Amino acid sequence: MEPERFFLPYIETGGCQLPTDQAHHARHVLRLKTGDTVIIFDGQGHWATAEIELAAGSAVRVHCGAVQESRREGPELTLATAVPKLDRADFLVEAASQLNLDVLQWLDCQRSVVRPDGQGNKIAKWRRLAIESAKQCGRNHLLRIEPMLPAAAVFQSLDRSNV
Repeated sequence: MEPERFFLPYIETGGCQLPTDQAHHARHVLRLKTGDTVIIFDGQGHWATAEIELAAGSAVRVHCGAVQESRREGPELTLATAVPKLDRADFLVEAASQLNLDVLQWLDCQRSVVRPDGQGNKIAKWRRLAIESAKQCGRNHLLRIEPMLPAAAVFQSLDRSNV
């Protein structure tokens, strides 16, 4: 069975403390304990095998082995789409991450129902979903989620040789 995966924005060899939400998941949901092996990744392609040194209360401390890098193969893949209604956007974020896309660019189209105001909270939620999806599917590079932009601006900025 594959070791459980946890996201840390910065990995270094030696001791690391898991963020509160990740520690809660490790300790109370997965019921991991001292001595269990996990994988830590930073979303930028770096990862390390780690062993839980301390799992007490709400704190989980791990000892990371050598940090390794997984290289991204092939061209950068971007999906540009209008934001779907309701929770379909959440599903789209998860699917884009599982399909190994690099960028999800939301488009503000003329007939878009979802408007750009209030995007800050939604983007934070979508980034959390991208992290959870990366943990689940074993991906070391996070899906980058861009704020909503007018479709015309996005298409003008594209490199025509890569479309």
